[in-house]
Amino acid sequence: MNKYLGKYLSKETIKLFDMFSEGIVITDENMVVCYINNSFFDYSLLESYEQIIGKKLPDVRKNSRLPEVMKTKKPLLNIHRIIPQGEGFSEAYVDLLPFFREDTADMEIIGVLIVVRDTKVLKALFDRLKEEKESFQQLDKQLRGVFSVKFSFKNVIGVDSDFCKIARKASKSDGPVLLLGESGVGKEVIAQSIHNASQRKDGPFVDVNCAALPENLLESELFGYAPGAFTGANKSGKMGLFEVASGGTIFLDEITEMPLSLQSRLLRVLEEKHLRRLGETKNTNIDVRVIAASNKNIERFILNGGFREDLFFRLAVYMIEIPPLRARKEDLLAFIKYFLKENSKKTRRELVINDEAMNMLLNYHWPGNVRELKNTIEYLCDVVDTLVVGVNDLPKHYILPKQSETVEIKSARSKKLPEILDSVEKSVLAQELGKFEKTLAGRKKMAKKIGISVATLYNKLRKYKLL
Repeated sequence: MNKYLGKYLSKETIKLFDMFSEGIVITDENMVVCYINNSFFDYSLLESYEQIIGKKLPDVRKNSRLPEVMKTKKPLLNIHRIIPQGEGFSEAYVDLLPFFREDTADMEIIGVLIVVRDTKVLKALFDRLKEEKESFQQLDKQLRGVFSVKFSFKNVIGVDSDFCKIARKASKSDGPVLLLGESGVGKEVIAQSIHNASQRKDGPFVDVNCAALPENLLESELFGYAPGAFTGANKSGKMGLFEVASGGTIFLDEITEMPLSLQSRLLRVLEEKHLRRLGETKNTNIDVRVIAASNKNIERFILNGGFREDLFFRLAVYMIEIPPLRARKEDLLAFIKYFLKENSKKTRRELVINDEAMNMLLNYHWPGNVRELKNTIEYLCDVVDTLVVGVNDLPKHYILPKQSETVEIKSARSKKLPEILDSVEKSVLAQELGKFEKTLAGRKKMAKKIGISVATLYNKLRKYKLL
């Protein structure tokens, strides 16, 4: 071994090489083997050091590419090798890395480091990395699916409306937003659109219905808790939704249903930009934008002591009132066309509403707002067999009172009592269908309202082919 190579191979370096699971071989400038580690025996048929130490590697390994490295002075990486082992063989990848003398500029080789890696080890490592990568990608996909948005301002009808102009301005800021409006006007669509147009669009969008959870559960869901904070708590504790939303937006729907005790905690979080989990003594910094919404008269809540005035002013940096659909007659036709187009993608049928039926829809007062209209168009697309929707296809409560009375009288004259009762029952069911979502929860609400069981409701819907 020459003196230059000896500088690299100190006792500490040799000890390190001896710990490697990869096979290590070191040769000098004449391709004479100076060192091998114990692991190299696993990649060769050698039984003793004497079989290779002090000998030229090409003499011991006939297919060695070491001469190529000596000639080109360039490393060779990931050279595939088949190594005989007993009656079988193993595979390995080999790297050949030349050492150069440091005190000259002509790239004089003073030795070569050879590293041999078993393909089984590499395959196991790659498989594990692939598995972990796929698991991470799946988890990331699930999280993005749960906390992502599907609406943007391109989904908003009436982009020239005053409320939409304010919403667009709010998306350029980072201040809290308070959305007010009747149930079904599309407050969550506006909230998602603001998030999607903001600098936080790549962060999570976490929506919370403050009326859907009891006070004690709502607090732990929003702010999290420490291990063993209360009976039944997770032993490892839990991250709150404010922490989950960090870097993004949290949407607090029905904010007026939040208890006063939690309103004070929310105000503190908004002002101090940190929170404290239940049962913990340390604070956790958060970076969250808050968008709140209410379908109630929030000023009346404040006067009655049900909502903190200071929290109202803190949330209402941008206060956006979304008018009911009956006050947006100019947008009603655009909504109908939009929902017809969206449903045609699912049904693969393009329905047309004739002038008489369209006039009925345009003159209806829409107490359920955009949500009711959406459900109605979906109902028509599912139920109407022809491609043209007429007056008789509409749920009966959309027909003007005088017209409705005339239809019922004419119908009664030509039908027997059981037929009339069935007709009335079908009409009532059809009317109510447009007011509720087509989900199990929606069906339960509908059944409760009309005073029958869910099973009976489904039986009647099947009977009248309304499913």
